[in-house]
Amino acid sequence: RGGAGCGGASSSLHASPSSTSALVATVAGAAAPPASMKAAMPPSWRSRPAGAPARNASRRCSCGASAGSSRGAGAVSPQGGGVHARMLQSSPPVKTLWSLAAAAAQFRGALAAHQSLWDELDDLDREAWVLEPKHPTRDVCHRRLALGGHCSLLVTLHPTAPSSLPELRFLGAERSIAPLRRALNSRLAEWRPERRVRLNLQALLGLALPSPVAADAADAADYSVECAICYEYLLDGEPPNVACDGCAKPFHQACLAEWLQALPSTQQSFNRLFGECVYCSKPISIEAVR
Repeated sequence: RGGAGCGGASSSLHASPSSTSALVATVAGAAAPPASMKAAMPPSWRSRPAGAPARNASRRCSCGASAGSSRGAGAVSPQGGGVHARMLQSSPPVKTLWSLAAAAAQFRGALAAHQSLWDELDDLDREAWVLEPKHPTRDVCHRRLALGGHCSLLVTLHPTAPSSLPELRFLGAERSIAPLRRALNSRLAEWRPERRVRLNLQALLGLALPSPVAADAADAADYSVECAICYEYLLDGEPPNVACDGCAKPFHQACLAEWLQALPSTQQSFNRLFGECVYCSKPISIEAVR
């Protein structure tokens, strides 16, 4: 009694054993049904070719289940939905497929957003004397530029606005960088975003930035900003912060204090050491390192 679940539509169908065998063979596609059984079939089955699926298999009967379902009225979920509702709930979500061309276009768009930053960094690396990093790359947004007189300028560009005024920090003797700081502060209004960062710095500082050629020149020592005692730029993460007023040589405070304490001519008053410069023998003083 295969169709008992669908309102008893096929409950009046009584077939003999021979006709049942013929019906099974017909469903399997082995032979066409006899004429006597054809009259007992539903109208929608009579025109169906042998072996083809029923056209109303996806239709729903009054019980809410599919007409072709073997469970009939019993195919109701606890939530009240039928077999078809459960199939919709268990179907996988639709995924958006990205082509290789779309991924490449998205990658090119991301590169274009940083092109102006890379252009400014390339201009500094090509036209200015970059002290740090030793081997500058595009993934580093800062450059330490030589200024001369044992002074340097640490320039940090903004990744999203590279043509705007960058973060600036002067490094060197105070007597040498004080005039440069005053010149910069008095001309900040002259910064022009449509101009290269290097040209803006030259205009605000009132000097020409040394080119990479100056690194090989005979007076290259005048541009050195390393400590004149340990010959290193950073000591415990700090650059040289003391300079001689006579020769402008830069020193780390710890290096100069240790040097002066080793000289017999050095005098100490409270926490301050008074001695002579290592290079020019001019008077120099510094706080003793505790």
